[in-house]
Amino acid sequence: APQITLGLVKEALEMAAGSTDIQVRLHPDDHAALAGQVRSLVGELSRLGKAEVVADRAISRGGCRIDTRFGTIDQQFESQLSRIEEELS
Repeated sequence: APQITLGLVKEALEMAAGSTDIQVRLHPDDHAALAGQVRSLVGELSRLGKAEVVADRAISRGGCRIDTRFGTIDQQFESQLSRIEEELS
């Protein structure tokens, strides 16, 4: 469901607002299907500096990771589940 991935990317980009030199990392299949839409999202969030959309096999399908010079925003499902488990224990 590409809309889920786009929602995750948008949320991560909003968290990264004000950062420069951002890399949006997507699974290669998601990159092929969504790179243009992700670039549009980056354009809408004009607060961002230079942003690059990259295909990365290390990213799980449906998720994304935003790398900035200040850190990483990991929106992969496995990472989200791990954070929930940590909070519940």
